[in-house]
Amino acid sequence: MKLKQTLLWTTVVLFVTLASGALSADKPNIILIVSDDFGYGDSGPYGGGPGRGMPTPGLDRLSAEGMTFFSFYAQPSCTPGRAAMQTGRIPNRSGMTTVAFQGQGGGLPAAEWTLASVLKQAGYQTYFTGKWHLGEADYALPSAQGYDETSPR
Repeated sequence: MKLKQTLLWTTVVLFVTLASGALSADKPNIILIVSDDFGYGDSGPYGGGPGRGMPTPGLDRLSAEGMTFFSFYAQPSCTPGRAAMQTGRIPNRSGMTTVAFQGQGGGLPAAEWTLASVLKQAGYQTYFTGKWHLGEADYALPSAQGYDETSPR
C-alpha cells in the first residue's frame, strides 16, 4: 500500500511539475478530458480536425496552451480504462477488468488511491462530471474516491 501511494504520488508530482513548467507558489489547473469512441487521429492535436472533416478548435486551443500526451496505453473497454486513469495502475490490480453494469453493485475498491485523492492531499479542489462507470456502491462513487464535488450526468 505504501509503495502504491508513493508511486501514484510521484506520478502526480511529476505531472504537476511538468505541467507548470517550474515549481511556483501557484498550482496549475489540471483538466483531464476523457471521451469514449474518439479515435487517436480524430482531433486536431493528433492530426485530425479539419483534415478528417471534424474541426476541433476548442481542443486545438487547449492543446496549444497546455500539454498534449502522445505516448499512452489503452484498455479494451470503458470501466478498465477509467480505472487505469483514476488509479494509475493496470485494471487487474483494482479488480476492474470488465464493464461495470448498472445493478451489479460493487465497484472501485475503497482502498484505492485515485488521482483525485492524491491531488486533494496536495491542496487541490477536485470536481468530477460525466460518465463515472466505476461502480455504484457508496464506496465506489466519485465523492468517496477523493472528489470534492460531482455533478449528475
